[in-house]
Amino acid sequence: MTIFLMGQFEIARFKNINVIQNNLSDKQLNKMQANLAEQYPVVCQKINENILGIVKEVNKYLPTDILLYAFMEMAVNHINIESEVEIEEDGVLAYRMLDYLQSIIASVPTVEGNKQELTDNRWNKLKELVGSLYYLLNQDYHICQTAYKRTQQPDIDIEYEEYIVKAQLYWCNVRGHRFLNHQESYFHDLLTPHSTILNELFGFTAEQLITEILKIQHSLTNSLNDVYHDLFQLNNFTINAINSKVQQDELSTEEDISILMDEVIKENNLELRQQEIFSKIYGLDIFDLEKITDLPINFRHPSFFS
Repeated sequence: MTIFLMGQFEIARFKNINVIQNNLSDKQLNKMQANLAEQYPVVCQKINENILGIVKEVNKYLPTDILLYAFMEMAVNHINIESEVEIEEDGVLAYRMLDYLQSIIASVPTVEGNKQELTDNRWNKLKELVGSLYYLLNQDYHICQTAYKRTQQPDIDIEYEEYIVKAQLYWCNVRGHRFLNHQESYFHDLLTPHSTILNELFGFTAEQLITEILKIQHSLTNSLNDVYHDLFQLNNFTINAINSKVQQDELSTEEDISILMDEVIKENNLELRQQEIFSKIYGLDIFDLEKITDLPINFRHPSFFS
């Protein structure tokens, strides 16, 4: 058994079980609860101000720029991650940036006018606002709200209060209802009974729709790995070809190498392949349903469902 002291808290660890004990006296505890209750409206105001600040920042930039930045940062933070316990604070915040900013873009009316370029400094400012919001929602809000409820309801049902807090925490922080590899069977159960209607409306069966959905899933989860593999192969090919030309022509400056690379790309008809790779890494091709699926345009167009 290991015991830790952290302020008024005493924490005992028994293998994988932690037990926390509050060592405050009743008088000290009541004073602390009163202070927390007083902070409740202040915390709520901070949350509202934070949300307004995020909305203001989001409206400065193109939605596609925000979502692309968020997706790429999330992907980078989860490279080589094999278990959720390996994800550090930045990795968790990267998920929140993608989830929450997507919700803001979808729910808040767009402000017309010229949009600013989304630089690293501007992104970090936006990330600081979102990180602060989730800290308030996951920490201060629940502690102060429960303390405030105690002042309004002396006989508060603490077990029910615990249920509410957990439900809100899960709502804010859990991204889905099932593991990704269980999605296909779920879609089969959900869509197969409606196959006839899908065929009448859109001209494809439930099985065909599931195939297209899985293409989207692959693009959002594995496409970056695929494209970096393609880039690695293209890079190796061009380097070997350039080395052969350098040995023959004895050219070695950076300008010469750049010219030789262009020549190698053109001589081997690799322009289209190079453009496809760059469009996936720096553009929006991995999100373009027209390019990654065979879904008919009447199904892809939002107006069809309005």
